[in-house]
Amino acid sequence: MTPEELIRAAIGAINGFDREAVERLCTDDFQMFSPMSEIRGHPYEGHGGAHQWLDDMEENFESVDAGIDEIREIRSDRYLVLGDVKVEGRTSGLDYVQRVGWVVELRDGGIRCIWLIVDPEEAEKKAATL
Repeated sequence: MTPEELIRAAIGAINGFDREAVERLCTDDFQMFSPMSEIRGHPYEGHGGAHQWLDDMEENFESVDAGIDEIREIRSDRYLVLGDVKVEGRTSGLDYVQRVGWVVELRDGGIRCIWLIVDPEEAEKKAATL
């Protein structure tokens, strides 16, 4: 699987809250940094953390639809992904679309780390400085 195919498969798995696919696509020492991890005070870690992140997403959102507009290679193991995330709040029913950037780090054919950043310009800076 190419890095682009891997990233697209992971975003598809996240959209479908597919824990088995996420586990298959991520390394054992996976880390997820997102606005929700900031609230928790630490990243989601490992396969259990990936499952918890999806649980938290399902608890808060009726649906999540992340779309990819661009995948840009920063270096062989790091990619900047730009796109939109459309969510529907579970309790509020509020729909909104947020432009986002993901910085995705790969290792050994899997996703090692994801930073979900709600400001694409900040995501570009993060991708360049990690």
